[in-house]
Amino acid sequence: MLTCLSSAGLAFAETDLPVLNNYYVAGQSAIAGDYHLVDPDEPYLASQEDFYAAADSYESDSTYIEAPSNRWQFTFIPYLWLMGINGETTIKGRSAKLDVSFGDIWDNLDFAAEVHLEAWRDRYGFFIDTSFAKISLTNDISLRNENGIATKFETKFFLGELGGFYRAGTWPVGSGNKSSITLDILGGGRYWYLKNELDIDGPLGILPASVSDSQNWFDFFVGGRVNLAINKFFVPLRSDIGGFGLGFSSDISWNIAGYIGYELPWYRITPIIGYRALYDKYKDGSGDNRFVWDAWITGPQVGVGIYF
Repeated sequence: MLTCLSSAGLAFAETDLPVLNNYYVAGQSAIAGDYHLVDPDEPYLASQEDFYAAADSYESDSTYIEAPSNRWQFTFIPYLWLMGINGETTIKGRSAKLDVSFGDIWDNLDFAAEVHLEAWRDRYGFFIDTSFAKISLTNDISLRNENGIATKFETKFFLGELGGFYRAGTWPVGSGNKSSITLDILGGGRYWYLKNELDIDGPLGILPASVSDSQNWFDFFVGGRVNLAINKFFVPLRSDIGGFGLGFSSDISWNIAGYIGYELPWYRITPIIGYRALYDKYKDGSGDNRFVWDAWITGPQVGVGIYF
């Protein structure tokens, strides 16, 4: 669900050579895009080839500008997902509607805690994302010739994501070498643990007082993310699809999220705000043992990223 912070873009060393991330550009046809990269930590003789263009005036026709990094980089992001639920669930064969608008979030969110970890080196990386939440909501159902039924639905769930990514590339946006766009290809798995409890308060003998059930399943997913970096600002977008109706997974799962962040000058601390929507449709059992989760989990996310 979040991206590597400020990992895209150009970096310039104190030299009159153009630098692409941590590498210098040299070559007889560097301006035409036919260049090779020279590691600044390795000796390079000026007599070998002519150097071209100072960094402040360098322009390249080449679209791929990112040079690999041979060191590990990490991102740690604790965040809060202010989520709501919209859909329906079936517990022990009995169904209930779920409808919590964004305005009801604070009234129904009992507890939530999330953290995102990410590491990458060269073009490859991996991420771990965990979420836990407890949400309660009540609803009144009118019955013919009866006063009605009051229902309380409580769900506790844990989401755990483990995935990897491949950095397809980073390309400049506009002029001035201050903006870039990065594309990552994602793949991994998402583990669900869900415990639902439905408490019913109504006419005696019509319905049981309480039903509860717990389920867990695992979804593979594939997707991508795009990160637009503009100076210290970045705007990442991620989407993935999974489930695929395997025997241990949901029928379909779709995740989409977008954020905006700004890297502060102190210790590379980055406040982040965004919005995430996650849909999942899972069913298991039949009759009185029927379980269904068919719902969207949506809401804003607020966090603080630390990049090192």
